[in-house]
Amino acid sequence: MARFYIAIAILLWCGLYPALGIVRLTNNGYEGVVIGISDSVSENDFPNLLDQIQLTFNQSSVKLYTAFRRRAYFRHITIVIPQSWKNNAKYRPATKQTYHTADFRIDHTKPSQAEQCSHFASVTTIGGSQCGDPNDYVLMTPNSFCPNNYQNPFLAKNLVRQWARYRYGIYDEEPQGTELVYRGPKNTYEPVRCSATLKVDIVGLGNECNNLGSGSVPPTCRQIVSPPAIAGGSIMYDYTTDMIEHFCDDGGVDEQEITTRHNKLAPTNQNNNCNYASAWTVIKRHSDFDNNQNRPVHIINKSPTFRFVKAMPLRIVLVLDKSGSMQGNNLRQLLQAATNVILQLGNVDGSI
Repeated sequence: MARFYIAIAILLWCGLYPALGIVRLTNNGYEGVVIGISDSVSENDFPNLLDQIQLTFNQSSVKLYTAFRRRAYFRHITIVIPQSWKNNAKYRPATKQTYHTADFRIDHTKPSQAEQCSHFASVTTIGGSQCGDPNDYVLMTPNSFCPNNYQNPFLAKNLVRQWARYRYGIYDEEPQGTELVYRGPKNTYEPVRCSATLKVDIVGLGNECNNLGSGSVPPTCRQIVSPPAIAGGSIMYDYTTDMIEHFCDDGGVDEQEITTRHNKLAPTNQNNNCNYASAWTVIKRHSDFDNNQNRPVHIINKSPTFRFVKAMPLRIVLVLDKSGSMQGNNLRQLLQAATNVILQLGNVDGSI
């Protein structure tokens, strides 16, 4: 009996969960950005979702242009519509775009729990990459886009923050747990923050949070940031405060004033994972900006162009290889890869 060895589009296995990675920054504009809506998101529950996505990403593109010092904005965005949604004349058939390969993915946190607009909205970057390496994708719950959700006013800036984590592999600069303070250069305790020029108070019930001399802060305490008089700080530290709209930097030709200077002493994830380099320094190492690519330019219209495509049934290509090379370890590796693909396809469309 002839031996037919099946190699099932191994590249598909590599791309089922991470994004396709086709985004390019060309002449200061990101092209090839894909937003995918999961089939679990009901069109009836969120009838204005597409309008809200466009509005939010229009706002986010402006904030991204500011945060990236006039060097980048969202130019072209494709939105993948679920198969379960009604047809519309403006929807085109999807080609290589799918929910499972999108850069931004909109889905409920649990299949059995559909968040409502009043519920907690989650926006997070998925992946465990090293400093400077891209992550897998950004996951958002659909209620993030509800105008009456209490987190919605900060969504546009938060998306800039998540985009930087996703594409450039930077980290948050928020306090970790109850570690709200650190020992500063004058051997006194200061609030964890970036930059160190920000005015931050530690507050709580009573007077228990007023004394930072011991460095021990009760778990009931929290930080309150005062909006800076001029733009400063880092959105990786706080994205909800007005006038905090950049990334902290290490100084240089295109850097901001001292108000955005990186705080290397604070015990943040950025410092711990990136060898104390600032977020902006890590971003500029990327090929998008290396060798002074995509220099600062003045752009008036920063609104992206949106395209809508309807998800299509998954198409699988089978490759039959009868050559003598498909023996031994090669065959075992391909069979394992094929098995992995088949199992993952069951997770994608529920057919297995």
